[in-house]
This record gives sequence, structure tokens and C-alpha cells, in this order.
Amino acid sequence: MAFLVQHLLAANIKRMRRARRISQKTLADRCGFSDTHVADIEGARKFPSAAKLQALADGLACHPADLFAPIADEVREDPYAEEDLIASLQKSVRTMERTIDFLANR
Repeated sequence: MAFLVQHLLAANIKRMRRARRISQKTLADRCGFSDTHVADIEGARKFPSAAKLQALADGLACHPADLFAPIADEVREDPYAEEDLIASLQKSVRTMERTIDFLANR
């Protein structure tokens, strides 16, 4: 479940940032993060703390709960939201498969 929540968060942040037409750098500056940190959160490689979730919500001018809104509610506004979530999940699955292969062949 945590895996899906992290990917939902990542897709929502990316979708909201794009909808506001701001770059990762701009969002990072608003939040006091590095642009690399924003990229890692959007790529579902890092999960932000509660304080960082609040900073992201402030930077995106939304309520923190909006960061976890179900994609189905937002697809009408952004037809790419579902595609972003699927792409993020597929990338993570490929990474897990490579890790399993590596461990199995050691």
C-alpha cells in the first residue's frame, strides 16, 4: 500500500506543478528544497516528511490532502495524470525486476 501511496503522491505533485506551469526548480525554490529533491519526490524515489509535504502544498498553493487525491478525480482536468502514475509504477516495477535478477544471479 505504501508503494502505491508514494506513486500517487509523485504523480499528483507532478500533475499540479505542470498545471501551474512551474518548473521543478521553481517549486524547489518555493519549498526551500533542491531541484534534485523535487525530482526525486516526483520520481517516487523519495517520500517527503510531514514538514516537507506541508512545504510542497504551500509551494503548490493547495491543501496537503490534495497531494493524495485519487487520480480518477483529476483525470477530467489532466488527461495525462493517469499516464504519469502508470509510467511511474512501470519504472519501479522494472527496477524491482532488475534487483531480483541481480540477487538471483549472485
